[in-house]
Amino acid sequence: MKKVHEGYTQKVVLEMTRAEIKSKNSKNVYTPMGAFDCELNDGTMAEGSWRKDNINQNQTSMFNLKKIPRKSPSNAQAIREEFSEYFMTSGRIPWQNNRA
Repeated sequence: MKKVHEGYTQKVVLEMTRAEIKSKNSKNVYTPMGAFDCELNDGTMAEGSWRKDNINQNQTSMFNLKKIPRKSPSNAQAIREEFSEYFMTSGRIPWQNNRA
């Protein structure tokens, strides 16, 4: 399997973190406050409203997507493996196994 460019994983994670911080500082244009699950100051999780929407009509807020079997390209597998390695070693955070 081809190795992804050294440091690529960390750069992607840092950019995603910057984007998350920027989105938290911008107005709630696309989704209302409380729409998604979030972590509270005490470390507990608050469920977002998406989990409760349409519950009485036996529906969910997410579409059921058809599962199509397919083999990922080798470069996608390599990237996935590198992210997996990163998040299980130096990129690991204390609470990650409680949330995933």
